[in-house]
Amino acid sequence: MPGHSTTIIPTCIGISKSSVRLTGFLLNNLTGVYGIVFLRTKSTTYCIFQIKTDTYRISARLEYPYYRLGWNSRFADLNNDQWQDLFISNGHTTFSLETSNILYLNEQGKAFVNATTEAGLEDFTPTLSNLYIDYDNDGDLDILTFSQTGKLTLYRNNENTNSSIQIELADLNGNFYGIGSRVYIYYQDGEISGQMRDIHLSGGYMSHNEPIAHFGLGNKQQIQRIEVLWPDKTHSVYTGPFKAGKRYQIIRKKE
Repeated sequence: MPGHSTTIIPTCIGISKSSVRLTGFLLNNLTGVYGIVFLRTKSTTYCIFQIKTDTYRISARLEYPYYRLGWNSRFADLNNDQWQDLFISNGHTTFSLETSNILYLNEQGKAFVNATTEAGLEDFTPTLSNLYIDYDNDGDLDILTFSQTGKLTLYRNNENTNSSIQIELADLNGNFYGIGSRVYIYYQDGEISGQMRDIHLSGGYMSHNEPIAHFGLGNKQQIQRIEVLWPDKTHSVYTGPFKAGKRYQIIRKKE
C-alpha cells in the first residue's frame, strides 16, 4: 500500500503508535510507515507490518488470538540477532486458564514465530507488566514480570550465541540519563547499515525501561561509529572501533 497511512488500533496486541519498532527503528507518529494492516477474524487478529525507512523495508505478519488482553507489548532484541522480538504480558483473573504471556521471535522481518514454550516463558499467571533489564550484565536482556497477584518473576536469558553492545548516556547539562535521546550505531564507516534506539523510560502499563540502548549484533564483533541525537537536537559523533560484548558510557560534559 504505497503512500497509504492508517491509524494503529490499540486493541491489536496493545501496540501504540509510539511503541512500534522493527530492527530498532522507531516509527514515531507513523513516520516511515509503508502500510500497516489489521485483519481480525472471529478467533485471530492478524497484524501485517510493511515498514519502510531509509535503510530497511520489512514485512511481517503476526497472529494473535483475540481473547488475549496484551497489557504490555514491547519490542527488543532478545536473542541478539539484530532483529527485534516481541514479548507480551497477558492475563486476567477471569481468563487465567487461557492467557499465557507470549514471546514472538522475529524471523528477519518476514514473520514472528511463537517461541513461548521453547523459551520457558509460558506462564498463565495474570501478568500486568514487564521490563527488560540485563540484570546479570552478561550482554543479553532478561525479563522481569509483575503479576496481578503481586508475584515478581525473573526470567534469566542465557543466550550465548550472538554478540551485543550497550550504550549508556550521561548528560551533565541536565536530564542526566539523556531521556529523549536517539542513539545510532553503524557497522562500517561509509555504510548505511546499522541500528537505532530511543532512550526513554516509558514502557507500557505499569512498566518502564532501563535507560540503556541495547543492540544485538549477531556475529559481528565490533561497530565503527556511534551517533547521538540529544534532546536539545545537538548531534554528537564518536568514531571507534567499539568492541562487542561491552557497555559504553557516553558523557556529555557541562557546557
